[in-house]
Amino acid sequence: MSGEILYKCWMCGRSFSNKEIELIERISCPYCSSRVIVKIRKDVWKRVKAE
Repeated sequence: MSGEILYKCWMCGRSFSNKEIELIERISCPYCSSRVIVKIRKDVWKRVKAE
């Protein structure tokens, strides 16, 4: 897998990478300490041929 995984805090709306999460000891927002974070999806569309 290439690139970083990006997350967004549900409470404050800031984006951060998985490397910033590794710096703290628990999974939470490094800015506001909220534990509600979501993974940002890439804007890549995949076409699948219908059968």
